[in-house]
Amino acid sequence: MKSAVVPSVAPLVTTLDVTAAAHVVLNATADAVAAICEMRPSDDTVAPLIGPRPVDDVVVLSAALAAALGDAVDGEFRHQAQRMPLVSRRLLLEGVSPSDVRPEELLADLHLDEPTAAAARRGLDSASAVVRVPGLLPPAACARLRAAVDAERQQKCDSVDGAPDHQLNLSPARLEQLIGSEAAEALWQLAGAGARDDAELFVRRYTADSRPWTPFHVDTSRATINVALSDDASHGGGDLLACYDGAVRRVGRGEGEATVHAATLLHGVSLMRSGVRYSLIVFVGRRAEDATSAADGAAEAEALAALLADDVFGARCVRALGSAGTATARARYARLRERADLGVLIERVVARYNAAHLRPTEIGKGTVDAVAYSLRALLTYAEELDADG
Repeated sequence: MKSAVVPSVAPLVTTLDVTAAAHVVLNATADAVAAICEMRPSDDTVAPLIGPRPVDDVVVLSAALAAALGDAVDGEFRHQAQRMPLVSRRLLLEGVSPSDVRPEELLADLHLDEPTAAAARRGLDSASAVVRVPGLLPPAACARLRAAVDAERQQKCDSVDGAPDHQLNLSPARLEQLIGSEAAEALWQLAGAGARDDAELFVRRYTADSRPWTPFHVDTSRATINVALSDDASHGGGDLLACYDGAVRRVGRGEGEATVHAATLLHGVSLMRSGVRYSLIVFVGRRAEDATSAADGAAEAEALAALLADDVFGARCVRALGSAGTATARARYARLRERADLGVLIERVVARYNAAHLRPTEIGKGTVDAVAYSLRALLTYAEELDADG
């Protein structure tokens, strides 16, 4: 899917004033945020990324849910809704109150591997897994970021569910250009020493007809800062749901409020029903790209070739992605095979996105249609990295 070419947002000339309340809270929460960073499990004890493990069976959506989705939610997201596990679907799409769902039900529903489930339980058992900072960014800063993503958003493949992400990636310099040095400094103060040099930032835009929800997942960063750029009252649906302090909880937020959490937090965003939801996401402490051996790269390239030559796997791709989507993936593979070292590119993707589940040797182990989305994500990211050089 291609994004429309639109004019960029001009930089903000004047420095925005950070609210006094935010400065007070920042000073008071430094220890709590540091503690959250320590909750990140070691790299060898948790899978890097989870999403909604779709089931093979296609369900018939209830009349109420079909009406809620309406005509705005179609294509990949309607397909995702039909395969979303029951408890996830109740929480994210059907509007069931989080208090009516036991967190153990949700964990079981997602069919997590044991290391990832153990990490999610750590977040669930912690009362301090989420730190809230009201008024971190002032209204003017939030407005500038909303305008930027409205004008310049991309629609690339999201690392959680493979659907279009509808986001604007930012460098620290571009963030400061947009919101001013004082507001940016408040963010980095919250993130901790050195965070500016080791962070990934983007602004995400949600609507019912573009990015209507985000499935339950855990992040791969040492810590995540999620700043609400719009008040919850300004849109219908789009609730931030998270598992911590022994329950599935709705985290209501006002404009400019930040939530900080560790990689162990299982969270998602429920179905958008009206309006536009905006958020600024800062991943702190994502791993840098690592070198890989030639033998490992060659093995992954061979596994990818075997997957694409497998008729059964091809049929699953057609069922999940459609004939056109599958043809696009195959064409992308053919282009990459001609001009790049596929093994090296695969490992670059895995390292860049901290996503071992995108290795072809891991994709081949899958038994559900989610593997088709993983294949598409791998090839999309590989082509992007190849183009970047």
